[in-house]
Amino acid sequence: MFRPPRPERHRPSFLLASSAFFLVVFTTFTTFKLSSEPQLSSTRVRSSARPFVPLPREGLRLRTQRQRASPVSPKVEDELKGLFEVHKRSYKVFAEQDGDTVKMKTHAVSFEVQEDIPVVDLETELEQHGQMRKGQIASNGFRYIILQNPVPAGRFEAHLQMHVGSIEEAEDEQGVAHIVEHVTFLGSDKRSVLFGTGSESNAYTDFHHTVYHISCPVASQGTSALPPNTKLLPLALDALREIAFEAKMLNSRIEKERLAVLSELSMMTNMEYRMTTQEICELHSETILPKRFPIGDEATIRKVHPDKVRAFYKRFYHSDRADLFIVGDVDIDKTEALVRKKFESIAPSPTYLARQAMKVGALAGLKEYNETLEKIPDFDPRNDWRIRPQVKHRFTSENRVSEPTTPAIFKHEMIPSLNLVMCAKVPVQPIRTKGDLRAFVLNRLVVACLGWSLTSKVRPNPPLSGIEFDHSDSMSESCAVTTLKIYSRPYEWQDMLGVALKDVRRAFKRGFSQAELDCMVNSMLADSKQAAQQSGNIPSSEIVGSLLEAELLGHTFMDFNYYHELLEEVTKTITLEDVNAHARQLLEYIAEYGQDDSPLPAAILACVPGAPEGVEEVVDIHPETIQEELMKRPAEEEEEDEVEALDQLVTPEALEYLQSVNKPEWSEVAQGMLTVKDPETGVVMKRLSNGIRINFKKTDNTPNTISIAAVSPGGLSRETVQHPAAVKLGVQAIMQGGSFGNYTREMVDLFSMRKLMNINFGVNLESITWDLMAPTETLDDLMQFLMLVYSDLRWNEKAFYSAKELFNSNYDAVTKSLEMASADMLVRAVANDDPRFWGPPKDVIEALDMETVKEELQKQLCTENLEINIVGDFDEDLLEESVLNHLGAIPKTSKCAPLYQEDIVHIQPDPSRQHQKIELPDDQKRAIGYLTGVAPNRWGYSEQTPSTTRKEGFWSFGKSPSEKDKERRAHPMFAPACIELIEKMVSTELYSYLRDSQSLVYHTKFEVGINERLPANDWLIVINSEHQNVDRAVNEAAKCLRNIRFSPHMLQSSKRSVLHFHETESTSDSYWINMLRGLQDESIPEKKVEAISEYKHILSEITLDDVREVWKSFKTSDKDIYTCVGVSGG
Repeated sequence: MFRPPRPERHRPSFLLASSAFFLVVFTTFTTFKLSSEPQLSSTRVRSSARPFVPLPREGLRLRTQRQRASPVSPKVEDELKGLFEVHKRSYKVFAEQDGDTVKMKTHAVSFEVQEDIPVVDLETELEQHGQMRKGQIASNGFRYIILQNPVPAGRFEAHLQMHVGSIEEAEDEQGVAHIVEHVTFLGSDKRSVLFGTGSESNAYTDFHHTVYHISCPVASQGTSALPPNTKLLPLALDALREIAFEAKMLNSRIEKERLAVLSELSMMTNMEYRMTTQEICELHSETILPKRFPIGDEATIRKVHPDKVRAFYKRFYHSDRADLFIVGDVDIDKTEALVRKKFESIAPSPTYLARQAMKVGALAGLKEYNETLEKIPDFDPRNDWRIRPQVKHRFTSENRVSEPTTPAIFKHEMIPSLNLVMCAKVPVQPIRTKGDLRAFVLNRLVVACLGWSLTSKVRPNPPLSGIEFDHSDSMSESCAVTTLKIYSRPYEWQDMLGVALKDVRRAFKRGFSQAELDCMVNSMLADSKQAAQQSGNIPSSEIVGSLLEAELLGHTFMDFNYYHELLEEVTKTITLEDVNAHARQLLEYIAEYGQDDSPLPAAILACVPGAPEGVEEVVDIHPETIQEELMKRPAEEEEEDEVEALDQLVTPEALEYLQSVNKPEWSEVAQGMLTVKDPETGVVMKRLSNGIRINFKKTDNTPNTISIAAVSPGGLSRETVQHPAAVKLGVQAIMQGGSFGNYTREMVDLFSMRKLMNINFGVNLESITWDLMAPTETLDDLMQFLMLVYSDLRWNEKAFYSAKELFNSNYDAVTKSLEMASADMLVRAVANDDPRFWGPPKDVIEALDMETVKEELQKQLCTENLEINIVGDFDEDLLEESVLNHLGAIPKTSKCAPLYQEDIVHIQPDPSRQHQKIELPDDQKRAIGYLTGVAPNRWGYSEQTPSTTRKEGFWSFGKSPSEKDKERRAHPMFAPACIELIEKMVSTELYSYLRDSQSLVYHTKFEVGINERLPANDWLIVINSEHQNVDRAVNEAAKCLRNIRFSPHMLQSSKRSVLHFHETESTSDSYWINMLRGLQDESIPEKKVEAISEYKHILSEITLDDVREVWKSFKTSDKDIYTCVGVSGG
């Protein structure tokens, strides 16, 4: 596959705190995504006790040379310059003109200290990870990095990075680098030896690199090709060697992968991708990048001769362009010896030999050799443009002119909303010294403080859709990019831009407050501390990607604990003046746009919804209009409200009162038992007197972290025909602006951010769930949060209408997306236009009022069937005490019947719309296909397949099973195990048939729905194919389902894959959260705690007859399969 030019630089929408620098500074990933998807954060911060004068952090600050930010003009500043002492804190006086009056204001800028200031040498080089070894094979230049990491045990990651990307392509080779990646990877016979061992592999291409990666167990458990305990690292290295240096490059494989690349191109070139490429074109217009997108040029891909593909491979795939990364449960000495053994015999490239010869001559002191050596230098694949095609950036900091950048406009009728992006680019700053780290931290603090302020402007205001501010390195584009991006409805873009510019200019002119900075620094340090505590539990799959990126960007790869110590040291050198001065530097290209001698933005691009020919434009926007808006300066700036910082959500006095009204008590969870504990899994079950069920499991998977899922059964399946979408809208309204008690939403947001609490509120067909994750020391805070949510939830009318606006915008977006419009059409046919399942359309949303929505949602948020699932690193006694004291004080509320609406189960699809096709207007040919049908739920039940039943305590399929069969089929986990194996086997067979045999698709997968409570479910297949092949691909997929024949090899291979998945995932808390869900839910009687530990055993015991019989409950006949094909550009 190809790697998109610039991946999303933002974290998930509901991430509340500044969440970890994965693995250290090398990620250089600092961003806030601010959108209509709400985030719990706020604007300006103050301490409730001492506004803008929080207590000083421990430690001393080091003064370093820096620019001072001038809040007002130099003339006024000279007249008013002065510092005065208050509680050993320095304040800066600045003035604000208001007519004839000058208002005097102050900002705290630093602490004065009497002790000696400790010396921090910012030139000190950083130490690399102690468990890492770098090396190079002198004979051919092959480089390797080995890092020992024991998580997960018995596995390793091997990534081979070739410094060959799309920039190496000639004009008539666009897409050849991508084809070579496919041909070498999928044409490797030695890679296929690893199939069925629990190994996973993939590859990608970007502008500068092609990466092949293999994830393997250290030893095989035995396959048809390999005996048990076969060491797999040698085989993985054999495969990587074949891929990079010994590929066969057969014509048949080239033609097969040509078709696959074309299908991938059709799949990827959606509107989001096209807007991204437009941004790349504007941002890097002075370079070759806009002419060398990794996906390739369709016309070139179709006609390029196989000889040209082979020639490209021969020209660039050499050992001195290779970096091998091995991370995992390996011995470093033995692994290094093995790497040298496997790759020493690779012939060196002519250029490498020439460079080595020049070195020999230089050492001998020969003049002619010395002169030639300068012409053939050492090859640094990261940035040596003397060897590779030149990508010379025009950086914003070096480009100051009086004429502002002219905005570009990309207009298309399939664009759902208006996006406006304003970018600057600077060189990547490698992080190798303490000073480099300090600069990185300054970047992060500026982005965090500004993002904090912007968030609160967006979330509660219906017209505003989103603001994203970001500064991050891009290894693909070999530069760092600062981005301000706004999203809005087309006719409200000026309002949105005005909101963004106001905050940016406030930060540029006045800077941030000491309270804001302290909040962000404390959050950063708490985050780093938690990451250090978890350093021994980071999986190799995460580490290797970060290591690869660090090497490419020139960063020092460090251990978490060492990094945290550095961060504590470096943050002591950072003052408010430093951060504000850095903010002026980072934001100048926005705040001073159009002013004389201001830095020139690298790009300004508006992606605008267009109108079909002959129809009036959606919005009249021109480059001059955008420039005018960017250069507007408000006459005066308003002071912003300050948000009180809470130390706790429930005071001891309030808690004592609530406990006196609702006395917390445990009740029996089973006959005569207040506690049930499973000795095999360590899972504990308890129940409170108000009906709340508690399931918890102590783990050391993620040290100092606790994860919670508060699950209320019901979800969308409880919505009535009279009030469809009420629950869905209610959940969104709470996320937009819900609160509790006497607290404002901003106060709750700030509290959550300071405590590093990640919170999400979501709904699916069967349940409503609060998902929470935070450091263990916030256990009481998490319990207080849940306590207030389920006892004193407050609604906000403005947020309710904001949620309505969001649903209406999303509905409009569906009609402009090929994928969503096709899926929507299929769902409407299968659900027979029931609005609880599709849309929801605007008229349904508009018909709902807040009281109705509130009532429908509150019905489900009752204590009697509420289940709290807790997994993490905690003391069990303290957990039980906190749960009892807080959740036990929630007033009891009774559950409502029914659990789901009966009519949902009996909805019949519309046979007149069994096979549909939708065509959207577009200038690019694209296609997507969907197939769906009836399946049993995850426990094997389906009212529509009564022939498959559980009689006399075991699953019966109309035959007389043996006693051994009865025992196996009586186990509660029998059906879930069969269904999971079926999912894997059918997916593998579909992929093999449609891609490898028929060359019709790039990717396809068979998935079964997640329903557990409803006696109904479905299966789904997504087809990614070319325009001219999609109809045939859909038909062949249906044919494959009808004719599938499960074989012993398929079953054994799938068992290994599924068992590997469970073994790997069982080391994560999220896995155990899912295992706990429903343990005390009467609507899922089969899910028992004792059965969880037996799942792997039952899975290994499933027979081919079991799978074949359960497969019969999946409806796959001609009359049962419903399809929808979406095409565009035809």
